[in-house]
Amino acid sequence: MNGKQAEVPERDARAIAAYIQAEVNAGRDYGDFLILTRRMKNLSLYAEALEDARIPYEVGGRGGLFESEYVQGLITLLSSLANPDDGMALVGVLRGPCFGFSDPELYRFRKNGGVFRLSVPVNGDADTVGDAIRELQEWRNLVRKLPVGAAIEIVLEKSGLLARAAAASSGGGEAGKLLFALDSIRMSCEAGSTPADAIAELEETLELDESDAPVLEPGRRQAVRVMNIHKAKGLESPVVFLADPVTGPVIRADVRIVRSEGQTQGYLKITNGAGWGDETMAQPRGWRGHEETELEFVEAEELRLLYVAATRAKETMIVSEWKAKNQTAHPWVKLSQTLTGRAPIPILEVSPLAAPELHDLSRAARDAAAATRNVRRQQIEMAGFEPFAVSSLAAHGDWGHITEEESQSGRDWGTLIHGLLEYAAVNLDSTEHDLEAYARWMISEQGFDPHDLDPAVEAISQVRRSRFWETVRSASARLVEAPVSSIVPGESRRLARGIIDLALQCEDGWHIVDYKTDLATREQLVEIYADQVKLYADIWERVTGSRVAFAGLYCVREQALTMDVRGEVRRA
Repeated sequence: MNGKQAEVPERDARAIAAYIQAEVNAGRDYGDFLILTRRMKNLSLYAEALEDARIPYEVGGRGGLFESEYVQGLITLLSSLANPDDGMALVGVLRGPCFGFSDPELYRFRKNGGVFRLSVPVNGDADTVGDAIRELQEWRNLVRKLPVGAAIEIVLEKSGLLARAAAASSGGGEAGKLLFALDSIRMSCEAGSTPADAIAELEETLELDESDAPVLEPGRRQAVRVMNIHKAKGLESPVVFLADPVTGPVIRADVRIVRSEGQTQGYLKITNGAGWGDETMAQPRGWRGHEETELEFVEAEELRLLYVAATRAKETMIVSEWKAKNQTAHPWVKLSQTLTGRAPIPILEVSPLAAPELHDLSRAARDAAAATRNVRRQQIEMAGFEPFAVSSLAAHGDWGHITEEESQSGRDWGTLIHGLLEYAAVNLDSTEHDLEAYARWMISEQGFDPHDLDPAVEAISQVRRSRFWETVRSASARLVEAPVSSIVPGESRRLARGIIDLALQCEDGWHIVDYKTDLATREQLVEIYADQVKLYADIWERVTGSRVAFAGLYCVREQALTMDVRGEVRRA
């Protein structure tokens, strides 16, 4: 996408809305789409573009509470009721969403002797503006007589403010923000604040804009989700847009916090501004070292967030790009570098009218839209990575006939043992009573055989008495159930994925251990799983840049560690 930086987010938002509209017309569901941005700044632009296309949506995370016309309308209304002599607040209410009077109407009221104060009676022959002020005076009496929460609910009903907010956005975003503000005021009043103080507290919260604003119907499936990537962890969607290509992170370090030996120390640099190249006014000794260390952390965090964003898509990931000489502000630039030479998605124009509902489309129209979508997909589809599970490398042999019931029992036993070993590695000082309680919970939650409780706890107790567990306890770092993925060396399109049971950082390097509960000897287990563990070790070294000193299996049934499957001998 080309254009000036200030224009790009809005154009990008409308292009995404048009794409979603075309896909839904061709048979997709609104709930198939997720729009992610790196920063909060332009979320409202993407919501507005969906609104203009009449596409239902939900804005996750901080949803622009301070900018909401209806939240500001509520604040102005309650401020006027709490401060009856505040003429400016009263005029704001009369001009706002509750009444909507024009400036000429308000001027005529004032010219005819009207007063903008709720504490002054309105003349008997006043016009519609005077009638509105009388109604506001009645609402003020409600707030004075009834509990604040009940009074505000009545006022909202009488004013129609909530109904207007609910109708203002197809995703219920405005109504959700209004209800959030209402709850905030109610809780402050219940805690002893006056209505005026509660309004001041809410305004302070809105200025910080650090609270989630729920929608009117949270969790509904048929709506496009729009959110910042900080809120996207654990979520997935068939189609994910990495949007807003101009609002990227600022990689800088102004503060460094060091935590060691129970103490916390902070370091910061003081400048005469908030931008690059500002004059340094003061900084601690050794700041350069602190800054470099903190920058490494900030850059690693950005890479983690990019990984989160890039792994949300089940089927299709669409990355917005901004063609500019300076790409430092581009939040997705590292992903874009891998897309060089790929065909871009044609930018569609969104209809200014409502996207037609599927039942209003003729069969021929739906077929035509689907055909257009298929042609577009053929133009833009690229060969993606071919993922495969590292566990698929296991060379299972014929170790005797096993019934389906025995197979299921073995899987349950393996899951139980893995869960208990994970718990034990994370909670090194847990007692056998703790272990038994956790085992009972696992059996109850997952429907395992209760008769496995005592044997499983005893098996883990034996593991914790072994020499292997001494290594676990002495390790400087222990990572359990560590997910890994990497391109297979020499095969640029194959992506290996797996989960390492245990990774230990020891004095000689990392130790990679996979637990095995199979009914097989150590030699047989090595024959089956050697290739799997070798690949885990290779991935770990390439991803971390650190040496793997040992890669092997721990045989739970024999209570013994195998040799290094890469050929380096290690005592059991």
